[in-house]
Amino acid sequence: MAKSVVYHLFLYVVSRVDDPFEGIKSSLTDDSIDCHQIIDIRFNQETYSHIREIEYSSLKYIRVIFYRKIFKELDRHIGKVVSEIPDSAKVVIYLADEGVWAELLKVILMKRGIRACTVNVQHGFFLLVRRWSEGKWSVFPRKLINTFSRVLTGYPVFGLAFGRGGFDVYLCYGEREKTFLLDAGNKNVYVCPKLIKSNLWHRYQKALKNQVETQDQENVLIAMPACVPGSEIKCDLNAFMEMMCPLIMILVKDLKINVIVRFHPGRDKNECNRCLSYAGVSGLVQIDESSDVAEGISKSVAVIAAHSTVLFEAALLGKVPIAVRSRCFRGNLPYKHEIVDVNMNYREMLVNSLANVTRKRYSSTMAEYEFNWVDKLQEVVGIAVT
Repeated sequence: MAKSVVYHLFLYVVSRVDDPFEGIKSSLTDDSIDCHQIIDIRFNQETYSHIREIEYSSLKYIRVIFYRKIFKELDRHIGKVVSEIPDSAKVVIYLADEGVWAELLKVILMKRGIRACTVNVQHGFFLLVRRWSEGKWSVFPRKLINTFSRVLTGYPVFGLAFGRGGFDVYLCYGEREKTFLLDAGNKNVYVCPKLIKSNLWHRYQKALKNQVETQDQENVLIAMPACVPGSEIKCDLNAFMEMMCPLIMILVKDLKINVIVRFHPGRDKNECNRCLSYAGVSGLVQIDESSDVAEGISKSVAVIAAHSTVLFEAALLGKVPIAVRSRCFRGNLPYKHEIVDVNMNYREMLVNSLANVTRKRYSSTMAEYEFNWVDKLQEVVGIAVT
C-alpha cells in the first residue's frame, strides 16, 4: 500500500518552556520521516511577551482589541502554509490550548474551507464544568459575545471552556479528563501523560545529570499560583504567601529543610521580592529563578502548591506532591497527592507528608502510560503508513 503524506501543523500560540508536542513529534519521526512532514507555526518573542501581559491582567476580557493584529497574523500564516500543501495530502493541526485560541482556530478553518484533523493536547488542569449554569461565565453568553465580536472584528473574544473546543481528538493527562470529555460528547479521547510530558522527562533527566554537588540539606519546592482575576485561587499573591508562612517556618526552623519558592511564569522579579518581604520570609527562602521547573523538581524531595500542574509533574517524576488547602483554594485534584490543611493540624500533616514511608509510595509513573500516537492517528484519520 502506498504511503500517505501527512502534514502535521503545530501551533505555538503561548510561549512555554515545556514543549507539549515533543513526544508527538518524536513518535512521528521514529515511525517514518518520509510520511510525516512537521511544520511549526510560531510568533516572535515580542508577540509572546505581549500575549503574556494581556493574559495575566483583566485586559484579557477585551483581548480581541489587543490581539486583532496577532489573530490576523496567525490566520494568514495558517492559510499560507495550507495553500502550499498538496490537495492529496492529509493535514493534522495540533493546539495546546482550550481558550480563545481554540475558537480562533475554528473560525480560521471555517473561513478558509480547510479540511484538517484537529488535535487538542492538554496543557494544564481545568475546572471541569458539565452544565452551562455551573461556570462563572456560562457557554451561552460567551457564544453570544463571540458572535458579536466576529461581526465587528472577524475574530472571537472568549474560549468556551475545557472540552468545548470542538477538536476531533483530545490527548489528556488522566481518566478524570477522559471521562469528562466523553460525557461532553467528544469521541476520540486518549490518556497519554507520558507522550504529553516527554519534554519534561528529558529536561528532568538532564537536570539530574547536571547536579554535581551533593546537597547537605533537603529541599522542598513551593510553586506559587498565578493569582490572576478569574482564576480558581480566591486570594491575591500576598495573601497566599502569608498563608504559606507557618508551613515555611516548620520546614526551615523545625525540619531543617531548604525552601525554594517558584513564582508563576510572567511574574515580575521585583513583585516577587515584595511578596516575600510582605510575608516576612525573605531571608528564609530561595527564589527559583530558573526558567525550567524541572530543575527545581530535580533538587527537591517534595513539591507544595494549591493546584498547580507542577504537582502533577512532581507525581509523574516520583516526588511527593503536597496540596495545600486553605481559604484560597479547597478544590479536589485528579491524581494521587498528600494534603496539608492550614485550618487543621497542619504541622502533623506536613511532617507525615515528608516522612520516608510517604516518599516510598511515590515513584515515577511515566512507564505506566505507554501510548502509540501513530497507531491512533491511523484509526482516527485513516492514514496508511504501512
